[in-house]
Amino acid sequence: MMSGKKGEEKHCSVREKEGRITRRQAVSTAVKVAAAGVIGLVVGGVAGYFAKPPEVIEKIKTETVTRTVTQTKTVTSTVTATTSPTTTTTTPATTTTPAAPFIPTKYLVSEEEIVKSMREANINWRAYEGEEIYVFTLTFPWVDAIKPLIPIFERETGIKVTWDAVAEMEWGDKVNTAFAAGTIPYTGISLGPIYTWQWAGPGWLEPLDDYLHNDKLTDPDWFNYDDFIPATTYVSRWDRETKKEGTGPTYFMPGSSLTNLFFYRADMFEKYGFDPKKDFDYWPDVPDKVAELRKALEKDGLLGQMYPITLRGIRIFITTEVLTTIMQGWNLTFFDENWKPRFLEPDWIEAMDVYLRTFKESGQPVSRIFQTSFYDVAQDIQSGIALSTIDISLDAPLFDNPATSKVAGKVGCYLVPRGPKGRGSRIWVWGLGMPKNIPQKKKEATWLFIEWVTSPVVTKACALCPAMSFDPCRFSTWEDERFKNLVSTLLRGEWYPYTLEMYSKYTDGSVYPTIPELLSIMDIMSGPMQDVIAGKLTTEEAMKQIYDAVYDLMKTAGYYKE
Repeated sequence: MMSGKKGEEKHCSVREKEGRITRRQAVSTAVKVAAAGVIGLVVGGVAGYFAKPPEVIEKIKTETVTRTVTQTKTVTSTVTATTSPTTTTTTPATTTTPAAPFIPTKYLVSEEEIVKSMREANINWRAYEGEEIYVFTLTFPWVDAIKPLIPIFERETGIKVTWDAVAEMEWGDKVNTAFAAGTIPYTGISLGPIYTWQWAGPGWLEPLDDYLHNDKLTDPDWFNYDDFIPATTYVSRWDRETKKEGTGPTYFMPGSSLTNLFFYRADMFEKYGFDPKKDFDYWPDVPDKVAELRKALEKDGLLGQMYPITLRGIRIFITTEVLTTIMQGWNLTFFDENWKPRFLEPDWIEAMDVYLRTFKESGQPVSRIFQTSFYDVAQDIQSGIALSTIDISLDAPLFDNPATSKVAGKVGCYLVPRGPKGRGSRIWVWGLGMPKNIPQKKKEATWLFIEWVTSPVVTKACALCPAMSFDPCRFSTWEDERFKNLVSTLLRGEWYPYTLEMYSKYTDGSVYPTIPELLSIMDIMSGPMQDVIAGKLTTEEAMKQIYDAVYDLMKTAGYYKE
C-alpha cells in the first residue's frame, strides 16, 4: 500500500498556519457562515456543475452556451450533460492517436461484495435497529453515487436513512439557520474545511474522535483510517483555540476530494512544438511560454478564436485554485506568526508578478478574463477555445466525454507547475459530519452510517459507478485494478498517474489561513490583481494596496494587541 509520504522535492505541505488569535471583534456568526457558503462555492463548490441525479444518467440534456471571446467575434458551443452509458475502452493511447473517450458504465463493486465486507467487520451493525437518521447534504456526484447503495445499509442495520440533497447555497443557508435556531433536525450533514471552521467555532459540530476510537462502534482494521490520503484527513481536523487545521478534533470523515492539474491540448501542443513537462513545468517560465503559444496562434490567424491558456479571472475566483499553486511554489503564507500580512515580501511580489503576467500574455481581452469563472474555464477547454488551463482534477471526465467536449481524446494533463521553492496545490474535500445538539443514540446510529459510507468498500463502489466525477479519498481505491482499468484512458492515460502523484506528493491542506475573514481578504486581493492585468497598477503597487487593506481588516477584527 502507498504510504502517501511526501516526495524529496521541497514543497509547502502541511504547514504551520499563522499564529494564535489574542482578541476577536469579528462579524456575527451568521455573517461568517454566509461567507463560508460563498467561499465553499468559489473554492470547492463545483457541485451544481457536475451533479446529475442517478435517474437521469441515461438521458441527454443539451444546452447552448454563448460566450464572447473577442470584442467582435462570438463563439457558440453546444454542451451536452451526459450520454447513455457505453463500454469503456482500455486501448492504450499514443501521442498520435486520440485516447478512447472516458464514459463510466456501471457499478463495478457488487452488492454481494459490500455485504460480505460489512459482515467481516467486528461491528454490531444491528445495535441501533429501528433508529431513523436524517442526512442533509449538498448535491454532488459523490452523493449521487451513494444514494442507490443506501438500501444495502438499511437492510444490514435496520436503520432507516432519509437523505435529502439540495444546491450548495440552499444547503448552507438551511443548516446555518437550523444551527442558529438551536433546533437542528439533521443527524448528519455535508462538511468541508471552510464550513468546519465556521460551524465548529460556536461549538455546533460533534467531534468524531470518540466514535472513531470506540471499538464497539468502529473496527479499526476494517475501517482502515490510515488508508485515507493524508491531506483529506488533515483538513478534517481544526482547533477552535488556535484556528489551525490539521490539529484539534476531527469533525468529518472524507468522502470526495479534488486537487489541481495542468490541462493541455495534446494535438495543438504537438503542432506547435510544446512539451508540458518541459515548457510548463516551472512557474517562472510559464508567462513566456504562454506568450510564445499566443504568437503561434496569431501567426496562424487563430488568435481570438483560440487562446493559449484560460484561468479563473473573475473577482474572488482569481484568488483560488491557481493562486494556491503559486503560494506552494514560493512557500508563501498570507500572514506571519503575529498575523501581520506578508504581501510586501519580495517572494510574494515575484510570485504574484509571474501569476498576473500569465493572464496578460494570454492575448485575451481584459473584459473576457474578468468574466471567467471555474464554469467558464471548463467550457473553454471543452469547446476548444483554450489550449491549456490549471484547474480542478475532476474536470477530466468532462474534457474526455464526447457528449460534453468537442476535444474529447485530445486533452492531456500534467502536474501543476513548480516554483523556486517547490510544487504543490491546495485540496478540497467533501465529507460527512454530525451536529452536536442531537440525541446520543442518534449520533451513534449516524456514526455507523458515516463509517459505512466512507469505508474502503463503499468508497470503492462510489468511485466505480456512472456518476463518478470526483476523486476518491482512499489509496485502496486508487490501487484497485478495476479503478485503474476504468480510468486507464482518461486524458490520454495521463490523468491517473499525475493525479495520484499530486495527491501522494504535492497536495496538502487548505493553504489559505483558516479564519472567518478569508472571504474578505480574497475580495480585497481581487481588485488590485485585476488592475495589474488591466495595466492600471504595477505588481508592487497592487501588493501595497493589498497589504494596507488586509492590515486594516485584521486590525479592525481584533487580531493585533493595542
